[in-house]
Amino acid sequence: MVSKHPVLLPGRDIRILMRDCIALEESSLGMSADADDGALIAMVRGGGGHDPNAVDPPRRAFGIQYSQDGGQSWTPPKFAGIQGKMPDLLVLPSGRILMVVGAEGLSDGSEIWRKTDRFSFCTLFYSDDHGQTWHRDLPLGQVQPGSSVVPSDSPGLCQLDDGQILVVCQAADRSKAGDSLFGYHLGMSVMGTIIEPHP
Repeated sequence: MVSKHPVLLPGRDIRILMRDCIALEESSLGMSADADDGALIAMVRGGGGHDPNAVDPPRRAFGIQYSQDGGQSWTPPKFAGIQGKMPDLLVLPSGRILMVVGAEGLSDGSEIWRKTDRFSFCTLFYSDDHGQTWHRDLPLGQVQPGSSVVPSDSPGLCQLDDGQILVVCQAADRSKAGDSLFGYHLGMSVMGTIIEPHP
């Protein structure tokens, strides 16, 4: 993917592009998409979505589930090898599945303030085999490289008419971390960028 010119949209409402939310019995969170083969795919947090061989499975580990009957029944979650929050899925006409994940690789949201070596916590992944395997593509870029505002959580994907993809996410201003009003109306913004699939 190629990222083009991120923009920052300051605001108070950080609920963005929530679509196709589903409730799965074993999950604390689910996001579904229609695969090109007619199946429904759900990326879920918790509920067996971790490596069964792990002694202590990571918090916020994702599992993937499939339904062949319109969501009436689902396969058990299979560990996807990804940790984060608020995934969003988009199936491209080619069959490739894109997934953007917020708080990627974090077990606790406070790590955004402590992991100062990272300048983005929203990451794009892709799968060419109906979600059986996932590949890390790129982190969403900052509006201004080196600034205290970092892409952090709640990402969403929307394919535009020209084939490009709009990605929006919550951005956190690390310089406001000590303020007691952080998260209510101070230090949070909505950020957007355009990406396009590789030819």
